Amino acid sequence: MPKVTKLQVKQCTDEIKYLMLSGKDFAQPLAQLYTQLRLQAKYEWLVEVYQLLLLYANDAQISCLYHSALLQALLQLGYAQEAQQIGQTLLKQNPADPETRKLLQSVHMRKETALPAYTALAVLSKYTSACTHKIIDTLPAQWQDKLAALSPEKLTTLGYYKKQKQLARAPKPYREILHTDFDELTLCYLFQLDRAVVAVAGALLETLLALHLQQKYKFNRITSGGQRKKVFDLSLHELLHIYSQKNILSPSVLHLCRAARAQRNFIHPGKELAEKNSLGHSSRQICFLAVMEVIDALL
Repeated sequence: MPKVTKLQVKQCTDEIKYLMLSGKDFAQPLAQLYTQLRLQAKYEWLVEVYQLLLLYANDAQISCLYHSALLQALLQLGYAQEAQQIGQTLLKQNPADPETRKLLQSVHMRKETALPAYTALAVLSKYTSACTHKIIDTLPAQWQDKLAALSPEKLTTLGYYKKQKQLARAPKPYREILHTDFDELTLCYLFQLDRAVVAVAGALLETLLALHLQQKYKFNRITSGGQRKKVFDLSLHELLHIYSQKNILSPSVLHLCRAARAQRNFIHPGKELAEKNSLGHSSRQICFLAVMEVIDALL
């Protein structure tokens, strides 16, 4: 079997992404890609494909991304917790699948024998336990659920680490603010803070778009609405209009950015009540995806 290239993987992933967004069946091409990557031990590539497609999946499509090859890749890369969750779902879908059962046994074995990094073996003894103090108050249940989403595995799934590397390519004076804004965006996204995601995403999009015009095209001032403005004083609407005129971003990315901008209208509760519409998972997802796509396009 000829070795698969990164370009071929990207092309296959784009085709699957198109099928997903079109509401068409993508099970066969996805299984073929997963299997090919597993046979060539390209486990990191396989997980990257899953992480990317997960961003575009609706609730009904998420479990369709699961496959025994993905389970094996996660296990190989040490993502035991996520592998266990996916394995349990696969087992419910097909209880008689021997491969899933075998891989789940490996997951359980690793979880039972693993210790957190830099943990001394001495802590396994009860004699090293410190005295505990009674805690009267507890965190609200909904906060506990959201805190559970904070893990290296989840951040990897979202593409957090990859995007931080891309942001490091930005000019030095702007790196810190880009890193900070993306940190805040990711935390708000994981905590399901809809209004915060919309607000931070809008600010981050404005920074990325204005910075690109200044660095790539050497624009310090641009005429917009009959006024000469600094690029960093332009609104998101004005920036997207310029990008559309100059064909800097693809139509699909521009469409996502415009949709993200539209979510700002619903930050204020009065708008939600008047139009009987509200921010939710889809709003949060659109804004997050818009930022991810713009980072890919510009950095």
